[in-house]
Amino acid sequence: MTIRKKTLIAICIPFLSLFIILYITSQFILLKGFANLEEEKLTDKIKQTVNIITHDISTIDGSTLDWAAWDDTYNFIKNRNRRYIDANVIEETFPHLNINLMVFMDVSGQIVFSKGFDLHTKETIPVPQSLIKLLSPQNLLLRHTNKGSSVTGIVLLPECPVLIASRPILTSKVEGPIRGTLIMGRYLDFLEIEHLEKLMRVPITVLRFNDKQLPPDFQTARALLSEEALFVAQPINNDFFGGYALLHDIYGNPALLLKVKTTRTIYHQGKIIISYFAILFLITTVVFVIIIMVLLEKQVLSPLLYLGKSVNKITETGDLTKRVPIIGTDEFSLLSGQINQMLNALEQAEKQRHKLEAQIQRAQKMEALGNMAGGVAHDLNNILGGLVGYPQLLLMQIPGDSPLRKAILTIQQSGEKAAEIVLDLLTLARRGVSISVVVNLNDIISDYLRSLEYEKLKTFHPNVHLQTNLKTDLLNILGSPIHLYKTVMNLVSNAAEAMPDGGEIHITTENLYLDRPIMGYDVTQTGDYVVLAVSDNGIGISLEDKEKIFEPFYTKKIMGRSGTGLGMAVVWGTVIDHNGHIDIHTTEGNGTKFTLFFPVTRQELLRDNTPLRLEEYGGKGESILIVDDVKEQREIASSMLIKLGYAVKSVASGEEAVDYLKNNSADLLMLDMIMDPGIDGLETYKRILQLHPRQKAIIVSGFSETEQVKEAQKLGAEQYVKKPYLLEKIGRAVRCALDK
Repeated sequence: MTIRKKTLIAICIPFLSLFIILYITSQFILLKGFANLEEEKLTDKIKQTVNIITHDISTIDGSTLDWAAWDDTYNFIKNRNRRYIDANVIEETFPHLNINLMVFMDVSGQIVFSKGFDLHTKETIPVPQSLIKLLSPQNLLLRHTNKGSSVTGIVLLPECPVLIASRPILTSKVEGPIRGTLIMGRYLDFLEIEHLEKLMRVPITVLRFNDKQLPPDFQTARALLSEEALFVAQPINNDFFGGYALLHDIYGNPALLLKVKTTRTIYHQGKIIISYFAILFLITTVVFVIIIMVLLEKQVLSPLLYLGKSVNKITETGDLTKRVPIIGTDEFSLLSGQINQMLNALEQAEKQRHKLEAQIQRAQKMEALGNMAGGVAHDLNNILGGLVGYPQLLLMQIPGDSPLRKAILTIQQSGEKAAEIVLDLLTLARRGVSISVVVNLNDIISDYLRSLEYEKLKTFHPNVHLQTNLKTDLLNILGSPIHLYKTVMNLVSNAAEAMPDGGEIHITTENLYLDRPIMGYDVTQTGDYVVLAVSDNGIGISLEDKEKIFEPFYTKKIMGRSGTGLGMAVVWGTVIDHNGHIDIHTTEGNGTKFTLFFPVTRQELLRDNTPLRLEEYGGKGESILIVDDVKEQREIASSMLIKLGYAVKSVASGEEAVDYLKNNSADLLMLDMIMDPGIDGLETYKRILQLHPRQKAIIVSGFSETEQVKEAQKLGAEQYVKKPYLLEKIGRAVRCALDK
C-alpha cells in the first residue's frame, strides 16, 4: 500500500469518526455550554446593574460627606442662618447632585431643615412624611458614634424605595464635636429604573421582596436567593432568560428583588451554529481529502524542510543578524516571520545587554571615583575649618581700616572656594547632597542668570547668547538648591565652551508625565517629572567623549576658565542623588542637548531668607560640650561659640565626653558623628542619654545626613550642622536647639 493510500485512509477514518462524535456530543455539550454562557452573561448583567446602584449610593454618600464636612453646614446647624439655605440648598443643587431630598438634623434628632425635589418635573416637593417619621433618635441613620461614621444603602418607604446616605456634620477639617446629621437620598423610581435600562440596554424590573403578589418567576427566584446566593439566573421560557438579584436595606434585611430580562439569542444562535458546523465540517472533510494528496508534498513537506535547513544554518553559525527567508503567505510564512521576530528580539536583547553592561561599568567607575573623592573631601573638610572659620573671627576683631583686613579676606575667600571644591567632591561621593528643600527650578535658573558667574561667562564668551523658555506653572521638586545651581551653571558653561565662535544656548523647563520608560543615555522611568533642557548649536560631542563626559577630571575645556574638571561629574552626581534621570542628544558639528528629569513634589515652596542679627543667635552663658576627634575643629568651634557668648568645654573622644558628664553637666552637646579611634557620635549620645535622659545635642559632620544622624535625631538630637563651620550657621543651630 502506497503512502498516499495510507494517508487517505489515515485522514478519512479519523475525520469520519470525529464528525460522528462531534455531532452527537455537540447536541449535549455545546448546547449546554451555550446555555451556561447565556447564564454567565446574564449574571454579569445583573451584577453590573447592582454595581451601578451601589456606585450611585457611593456617589450620594460622597456628596453627603462633601456637604456634611463643611464649615458652612457646621455653622448653619448651630445658628440656623437662612442665608446658608438660600445660597446653597437651591433648586439647581438637586439636579447637580442628582438627588431628590436633603434633611439637616441636629444632635437632639430635631429636623433643622428638609427639602425635596422632583427630578422629573423639576419642582420642589416635600420630603415624604414616612421618612420624617422614620427619623427618630434611635434610628440607624442618626446613630453616628464617630467622625468617620457613614450609613448608606436602601430605605423602603411606602411611596418607593430610596437610595440614601447619612453622615455626621463636622467642620471642613473633619473635626468635631458632631453637631448633627445630614441625609441625602434619591428615589429608586421609574426614572431611576429607566436610567438603568438605558445604561444596561435590557428591560429591568424592581419589586419589593415581601410583595404578596409577586409574579411566578419572582417567587421562584425569591426562594432561591439567600445571603450566600445573591444572584440567580434561570430561563423564563424558551425565548427569554431572567437574572435576579437580592438587595438589602440599611438594616441588613431583604428589601428588593431586581430582575434583568434578555432574549435567548446565544442559545438559538448556538443551535444554528452547530447545524452549520456539522454541514461545513462534512463538506470540508470531503474537500480536504481530495486536495490533501495533491498539496501535501508541495505545500507542506517541501516548505517545512526548507525552513528547517534555514534555521539549522543560523544555529550553526550563531549569527543573530541573519534571517529566515519568508516565502508565500501561509502558516509557514507566518512561522518564518515569528522566527524572525524572535531573532530580532534576541538581537535587541543582546544589544541591550551590552548597553546595560556599559551602564553598570560606568556606574561602578563613578562609584569608585566617588569613594576616592569622598575620602579626600572628608579630610579636606577638617583642614578647611580653620581657613574658613578663623578669618571670620579675625575680621570681627580687627578695625575696618586695618591693612590686614584685605589679606584676611583673601584667605577667607580662598577657603570658601576650596570648600566649594570639597562640596563637588562630596557630590561625586554621593555624600554631600541633602534632598530636603522644596525648590523651583525656575528660581534656580533666574538666580544663576543674575550671578557673578554668569557675568564672568559672558565676558569670556561675548558672542554666545542665551535664551530661556521657562514654564510659568512649573511644579516644585525636592532638592538641594546649591547643587541644582551648580548643575545649571556647569551645563551652561559646558554649552558655551562648545561654541568657540559664538552661538545660542537655550534653557527650557516644563512639566512632563511619562507613561512608559525612555531608553536613552539613562533609563527614565514612568512618573511625573520637572524637565530641564540645556541645548547649544556648538561642535557637539563625539561618541568616545560621550562615554567619558561624566567622569571626574575628564575635560577638553580651556584651563583657567572651566574650573577643576568636576563640572559634568557634579551634574551626574546631582541628578542621581535627586532620584532623577539624564539624557543626551548630540551630533558632532550640530550641537548638544542635555535633558534632566527630576521627580515632582506636591509640597509648597517656602520663601524666607531673612538674615539674622548676631544678637538674635548669641549665647546667654549656657554651657556647651564639644566632642570632636580633630583638634583644629575643636578649637575653631570653641572660638566661635565663646565669641557668641557661651561657656565652652571640649573633649577629643566619645569616651572622654561620657567620663566628663558623669560628674558634670552641659546645656548642649555638639557631637561629631565620625570619630576614630573609639566610639562614634551615635554611640556616645546613647551612653550620655543613660546618664542624662533629656540631654540636648546637635550633630556635626563633614558628610550629609547618614542613617546614624537620623537615628541620633530620633533619640533626641536636634539640629544637624555640616562642616566647615560658619559663625551664623553654628550660632543658629545652637540657639535653636537650646530654645526648643
